Amino acid sequence: MSPLRKKSRPATAYAEWFKLDNAAKLYPAIHTGKRASMFRISAVLAEPVRPELLQAALEEVLPRFPAYAVRLHSGLFWHYFGHAPGCPRVLPDIKNPMLRPRFREKPGFLFRVFHYERRIAVEFFHALADASGVLVFLKTLVAAYLARAGGPGVAPGRLPETVYGPGLLDPAATPDPEEFEDAFLRYAHLHGPQGYREPKAYHFASTPEPIHTLHMVLGLVPVDRLLEAARRRKVTITEYLAAVYVDTLLEMQRREREVLHVDPRRRPLPVRLQVPVNLRRFFPTKSLRNFSFFVNVSIDAANGDYAFDEILPLVHHRMRLGLDKRTLAASIGQNVKPERSLALRLTPLFLKNLAIAEIYRRVGEPTSSGAMSNLGEVEMPPELADAVERFEFSLGPSFRIRTNVAMASYKGTLAITFSSTCKETDLERGFLTRLVRDGIPVKVESNR
Repeated sequence: MSPLRKKSRPATAYAEWFKLDNAAKLYPAIHTGKRASMFRISAVLAEPVRPELLQAALEEVLPRFPAYAVRLHSGLFWHYFGHAPGCPRVLPDIKNPMLRPRFREKPGFLFRVFHYERRIAVEFFHALADASGVLVFLKTLVAAYLARAGGPGVAPGRLPETVYGPGLLDPAATPDPEEFEDAFLRYAHLHGPQGYREPKAYHFASTPEPIHTLHMVLGLVPVDRLLEAARRRKVTITEYLAAVYVDTLLEMQRREREVLHVDPRRRPLPVRLQVPVNLRRFFPTKSLRNFSFFVNVSIDAANGDYAFDEILPLVHHRMRLGLDKRTLAASIGQNVKPERSLALRLTPLFLKNLAIAEIYRRVGEPTSSGAMSNLGEVEMPPELADAVERFEFSLGPSFRIRTNVAMASYKGTLAITFSSTCKETDLERGFLTRLVRDGIPVKVESNR
């Protein structure tokens, strides 16, 4: 069977090609066999998925998202996206998800759609979009599927107009040009202070698994119990969970130093956590491409041991400082400014790729101990809510950071997903045990 079903372009055609956004330029340069720069968002339905109806839903929805119907091309000076004809086939899910995309293989789409029992999952190359944009795509796809298959509270047929809005798009509507926007360029403040290089951060010792092996551990947590624990300490859920992550890494570093009998005079490394922030919360845009930024939360272990209740206020205040709108605009500006350099614009692409990869190798992952991405509370229209059981979010493998954490909540349950390329489960165990010790029940599922 052909991997494509030919489908004509929508009448509202857009340019055959467009530039990568400011954040996207990083990912093709650091893309390797070991680093996929992929992420996955899944919807678990109340009833088993019918693949033929999911395929039909995808063919209906994709023309509404022309920014995703593309493949990656390499020009003389920059990568760019070009229109990819047809529609990808939906695939049975695999045990080790988020394999690297193969850009040169046709049709070359930068996303995949999988199904397994009651699960619909989409995987995206990060150059194409961030999780907030892809969530809109997945919700629209799920709605189009339910319009065909029906489900609890949903009769097959045309959905009422009330289900559509900014977070769930009508497939029959005309794409809005602002959905293609590189919002970084609009909101960059180019006169902010220069950034500085963070020192090397702690990375826990681990045994790498063979390439293309990705372990997934899912922890299901009741949001009300989590919210109670966070409010008790006057922090948000994301701040509370970031503190749990930092506390777990600090404890792992302490144990490693004890086991290895590290000389006390040898300074322990700081624990630094990257927390992505959806910039749409601060700067209005309809962009479905990348528009997120990282806030760093750092604790210097050389200053001594920290109790959990001492870590919490530090995380709280450092995250609040990082979320100042003017500071964010200045930080965006520092990333955008090099693009406007004539010398850089005229540098051949292969030299740009070498330079970006080397800079990332030196000051990217080495300066971070881990990443924790919270997609937040996912909402579906009341007409469709009962047909979806939960949403899940997971990050693809990294080169130096072998375990990442991502989460999403729906209808009172937070799904915390650990994606790991190492044999050990110390981080997952320590993180979830910390929640249990705080009176928060956790249900665990895994592909191990």
